[in-house]
Amino acid sequence: MIIRKEKLIFLYLLFFIGIIFVLSCSQAQSTSNQYSPEKQQVEPSESTTTKEKQQVEPSKSITTKEKQQIQPAPSVNTSKQTTKNQTNSNLPVPSFAKKSIGGTLLNVWKCTDGQEVLVQDLTTTYIDQLNCSVSIIVNSDKLVLKTTGIPNHDLESGIGCCASEQNREWSLPLNPIEVTDGNYSMAPARGPVAVAVNGAAIYGPEEGPGGDAVALHYGKFVEDRQPIQLGICGGHSGPGGEYHYHYDANCIHWHPDVGNGESSNDYSIDKLDDQKHSPVIGFAFDGYPIYGFFGFDNDGNVREMTSSYQLNAGANGYNGSDDYTYVKDLGDLDQCNGHFGSTPEFPNGVYHYHSTIKSGSGSMGFPYFVYCYHGIPDESNYSGGQGMGPGPGDGPSGGPPGGRRPPPRR
Repeated sequence: MIIRKEKLIFLYLLFFIGIIFVLSCSQAQSTSNQYSPEKQQVEPSESTTTKEKQQVEPSKSITTKEKQQIQPAPSVNTSKQTTKNQTNSNLPVPSFAKKSIGGTLLNVWKCTDGQEVLVQDLTTTYIDQLNCSVSIIVNSDKLVLKTTGIPNHDLESGIGCCASEQNREWSLPLNPIEVTDGNYSMAPARGPVAVAVNGAAIYGPEEGPGGDAVALHYGKFVEDRQPIQLGICGGHSGPGGEYHYHYDANCIHWHPDVGNGESSNDYSIDKLDDQKHSPVIGFAFDGYPIYGFFGFDNDGNVREMTSSYQLNAGANGYNGSDDYTYVKDLGDLDQCNGHFGSTPEFPNGVYHYHSTIKSGSGSMGFPYFVYCYHGIPDESNYSGGQGMGPGPGDGPSGGPPGGRRPPPRR
């Protein structure tokens, strides 16, 4: 076939235009690929690493410590504390300990491994992040506790500021040995007499100068020897920064309703459930448990337990223990501030103490925790080498050590 010259020129022109089009598209694709990495730096894709994102947006990579420095936080957020406090420990109970008092109550302990709690000292203006931690070793005849001495709730150090983490070791009999002849060992008037289930110390009723710390707190007398102040839940810190309770301690099991704006400052004895038997709040050094205010009476009804001590005529607590006399059957409890009776964990009965704020006479619930030991106390808790002697008190230099008191008055 003969192709005309004009038609051949037209075909060549179309071919040339096609080549130019292909070359243009190739150059455009190359240009797009060249600028793609630059676009990724501006807008990191989902595959961008965490480190790359932090380089692009440094404001989002501020550490917790930096946040604390930026915001000293006058208000304390206790939501993390509240959540963790609602779960008790879940410690395995060795077979040899299952029928013992300590073994039966092994899961009442707070702040055990994996359940540590960070709390605040409300006396300070900075974020404290004090760690409540309890480690437990179950031996053949005792529980050995290693604690920081920090409670599982926000605290107030008071004048003794400021509370600090301790290196405490407590030893409690798995099976208390009951004293049957009535020759009970006296609990120290000052210094530790028991340990709370959160690892914090429980002290005797007297403050450094020798007055009744709780009566002073409630304004029963004026302390002219040195200032003493108790904070929420009946505790404060003393020399050396050891936080400890002088009374109450029931807020161990109370949780503020953070959703409705409650905080630890809103704790009140009046907010406790008086329709249920109180849970265990601690253990005396003889191994017997200490329950909260409410217990079963002889008819199985729940009511507030009262002590059997009354103020002497004309006394007000200024002289501490000397201002009180034990009167048998005045209240629900005996001279050691305990009794034998059923509890939720021991329906057939067990000897146990109670935290008290009232006496059967209507006065202060002295001795508030433990006055003497119904069982044989583990005296290693008083060892100076472990830093657990009956002192220090709440005086400027620790106060005089808490010595043995005279036998309970009958």
